[in-house]
Amino acid sequence: MKKFLAAGLLSVAVAQAGVFVGVQGGYDIGAGRTGSGKFDLPIYNGITQGGWSVGANAGYELNFGLIGLRGYLQLDYSKFLEGAGADKFHNIDIDLNVDALVNFINGGAFGMGVFVGVGAGYQYTILDTESVGAIPLFARAGLTFNILEHNRVDLGIKLPITGWNINGPLDVGFYSPLKIQASYKFIF
Repeated sequence: MKKFLAAGLLSVAVAQAGVFVGVQGGYDIGAGRTGSGKFDLPIYNGITQGGWSVGANAGYELNFGLIGLRGYLQLDYSKFLEGAGADKFHNIDIDLNVDALVNFINGGAFGMGVFVGVGAGYQYTILDTESVGAIPLFARAGLTFNILEHNRVDLGIKLPITGWNINGPLDVGFYSPLKIQASYKFIF
């Protein structure tokens, strides 16, 4: 047991660690339910139910050579561009995320890998005069790039596992969107 504990402490001691802050932007792909109760796809009657999202994040990252771990808090604002009630649709997310990182290329000036993670948070959604707050669970996955030691760029998706449902005008429902995001983080 002492050897295992000593090995763990030594691993943490040689790990590269850093606090980071960042920004992200992306596209939300929504899905919903028609007035008849039929589940519809992200494209309904030729109109894409999606829009842009912007946000900020801050957290802590540990790297052990080829593998790493990070935890962070993320704040997002989303606005749908088209779809039923899009002009009245606003979404605010506050999420706590944990990601595992695997670097395939780990050079001094450049690194590339993948990340997978899970998260939970609070989503507050407004559609016309209706609103809902929920605590969804979601999965995250994507590519990650280290550039010049202090910069990280992520390209990924955020997939809802559980989410919210809101009934809008004309009894049309919306569900937590899938998010496609690009993120930049500065690591101190």
